[in-house]
Amino acid sequence: MTTYTTRWIRAWTFASTLGVALSLLVWSPVEVLGLFLTAAVSAALLVVMLTPAASSGPASASSCWERVGRRSVGLGLAVVAFGALVATMHYLVVPVLLLVSVTSPWVVGRVLDSHPGVSAPRHESLEESLESLADSPEVSPVVSRPATGLSSPALPPVPDLATDDLHRLSDQALCRRWRDSFAALQQARSPVERSRLVDLRARCLDELDRRSPTALAAWLASGAGPSGSPERFLTEERGGRPDAA
Repeated sequence: MTTYTTRWIRAWTFASTLGVALSLLVWSPVEVLGLFLTAAVSAALLVVMLTPAASSGPASASSCWERVGRRSVGLGLAVVAFGALVATMHYLVVPVLLLVSVTSPWVVGRVLDSHPGVSAPRHESLEESLESLADSPEVSPVVSRPATGLSSPALPPVPDLATDDLHRLSDQALCRRWRDSFAALQQARSPVERSRLVDLRARCLDELDRRSPTALAAWLASGAGPSGSPERFLTEERGGRPDAA
């Protein structure tokens, strides 16, 4: 998710929150809650039908349901805000819809793509960015060495931690786990071992996204690499103070 997309979502979420406050001046709290729940549940059903089934274990399924929840709440707020706008200032409906459409990341991306001289920002989803990081070993070419009778030192194995264990790690320990898994992925000798490490890296990124999506997005925007770490961005977001899980 690009920086522009993140800011666009935050700006319109804030506008929707103001619309919900306006709706409380027009309708009773029960009516507002009923409209919100109807819109949120409908949006959740639609998002679930359009979202591919998770295939990377419990961690990916949990992350998928978390995304469904966030999008459903956001769409529910938007519907309530739009209803309040129609009821109070109907003459602003068309301008607001045009503003939402024209400033949307998808429209901006298409406009930039249509101009060859302008490099359009990538609007890949956060899931695609994280997946490419988790599955990227960045392995250096293997150089043949003469047999010396001595085996190369093996890296310590990275345990396949459960999701709850990742929740209990501090930010520093979680980032260290991410870096250690990259080193272990370079030394993976079998598809099973590689798959286990890729899944571990994906769950580390899911946990980082759960703790601080802003810091993770800033790290990705800075040109994050598979061997890097978002630890600096997490520290800066918390004012230089180390943080425990």
